[in-house]
Amino acid sequence: MTESLTMAALYGKLSKIGLKKNYVRKNGLPSWWDDELNDKPVAVLEGAGYIAKNLNLDLSSLLTPQEKVKFNRPPHTKFKQHNSQNNQHPHLAQALASRFAELISLGVEVNYTPLSKDAKTGASQFCNE
Repeated sequence: MTESLTMAALYGKLSKIGLKKNYVRKNGLPSWWDDELNDKPVAVLEGAGYIAKNLNLDLSSLLTPQEKVKFNRPPHTKFKQHNSQNNQHPHLAQALASRFAELISLGVEVNYTPLSKDAKTGASQFCNE
């Protein structure tokens, strides 16, 4: 018989890699998440998906009880190097640059202007700009 996934088990696995319950609740789960959902296996599975996506974790490792939680690997990146003695892949530079770009994108405010429901009004908005 298979064991159902529980939020307590997820929190336990995440605490082993240094992610505390409060941090996971604040940054991994959506704001509408309620503790009543912790006892519903389908909701816990959805919560695991949110946690994996928002914290850049491998979902498979999060869901498998015996497996240690792993972070997703960064995308393959090519670097040009000038006749360098050090021809190893610059992992640290890539990780810093990727995280820096992510932090910048979080700080950029994007103003949303909804489209008009009336075609004439919408067309006149674009023509007047």
